[in-house]
Amino acid sequence: NDKLCIMLECSKEELMEKNIFDFMDEEWQLRATQIIESQKNETLKSFEFKFITKSKKVLWVSISSNAFFSADKKYVGAMAMITDITEKRNAELEKKEYIKGLEEIMFMTSHEVRQPIAHIISCANLLDENDSIDEIAKLIHYIKESALSLDSFTRKLTVFVDKMQKMDFRKQKQLL
Repeated sequence: NDKLCIMLECSKEELMEKNIFDFMDEEWQLRATQIIESQKNETLKSFEFKFITKSKKVLWVSISSNAFFSADKKYVGAMAMITDITEKRNAELEKKEYIKGLEEIMFMTSHEVRQPIAHIISCANLLDENDSIDEIAKLIHYIKESALSLDSFTRKLTVFVDKMQKMDFRKQKQLL
């Protein structure tokens, strides 16, 4: 198939000379074998495979195949439709990475912001109840520490978000 040759970056002769497993890394050779074995007796099959092209690029494909059997139930052959889903898989991976980044921001926010805020609220409540200059000085010190902690966190968060944006920008640039 001309389209498969284009996807795998090889000639028809190269494709005919090689086993399809030659276009897979060891992990996917094993996975593909397992997938094929598990669906051996099914007429209609659908699965995704990872191939490595001639230029060593990763190629994700969706394969839908239809096996043909003789009247006495012996395997005769199969016809398959192969679709390049590399962009889809990459988009899914980017989405997962983005969600992971958002979850990390949520974790950082809930843990690193809550503590200083709780300290500030506690100190404010104690200020309402205290007349001692020494106690008030201590509470002001704690408020300053908490404010510095919040400032430090917002700087870390800004760096993290900036890093995520630059990563996203580089990925977009690669698509152009």
